[in-house]
Amino acid sequence: MNFNNYDYATRSGFYSYFGGSLRKNQIVSSTVYDADFKANTTYQNIDQTYNFYTGFSVNKSYKKEKRTFKYGFGIGVNYDFNQGLTNAALYQAKGIQLNPRANLSWSIDELVTISPSYRYTYNATSFENYVIDKTNTFRHIFKLEATTYWPKNVVLGNDFGYTYNSNIANGFQKDFYLWNVSLGYNFFNEQLLAKVKVYDLLNQNVNATRTITPTAITDEENTVLQQYVMFSLTYKLEKFGGKKKDSNRFMIH
Repeated sequence: MNFNNYDYATRSGFYSYFGGSLRKNQIVSSTVYDADFKANTTYQNIDQTYNFYTGFSVNKSYKKEKRTFKYGFGIGVNYDFNQGLTNAALYQAKGIQLNPRANLSWSIDELVTISPSYRYTYNATSFENYVIDKTNTFRHIFKLEATTYWPKNVVLGNDFGYTYNSNIANGFQKDFYLWNVSLGYNFFNEQLLAKVKVYDLLNQNVNATRTITPTAITDEENTVLQQYVMFSLTYKLEKFGGKKKDSNRFMIH
């Protein structure tokens, strides 16, 4: 179920939603270990599991002459009840997740756009007859995007972000900065855009995760694509099929 009161012309409005699911006779895997720790896995039905979710978002835009100011905020809430079997013993987990977020944008036509944003994710789960009793984790994600269009035909973009994840064991890097920079030039009556972009300028991108199962807690760090450079050439199609199009792009990387 949702309610939407949004004006696409001004990018302003309100959106809310609510939903959930109930699963009867949920199918789950059941693993039994013998004296030699040999695992035998089969599938069984359990009574029921369910989840509910709700949230809303608000966006507003103001424009005066060449200046535009936008803001938005919202929150999402999820609640889950799950059950499972390990060594023929029933366990259950009750979890709630909160996702508040906010963003701003300020721009001057054909000169500059600055857009900061923030997202916070909180997870709390309680267990019964499980490998642990409870978990409480959170994640911060802050981003700042800035694009300038001066001098004429030159487009300079900066995308800077900071991420902190508490759901990582000590000894692993829990936070990192990610900074992407691009420089482009419009030519051929602004139909062609040549651009070079450097990803992960600080060379800090990481991918560390923690996974909790009924029989183990696993911390691992995987190799991710870090610092690299990409060149692109974008062609703006003014006409297509006899009709003028302003949003079509053809890109070569």
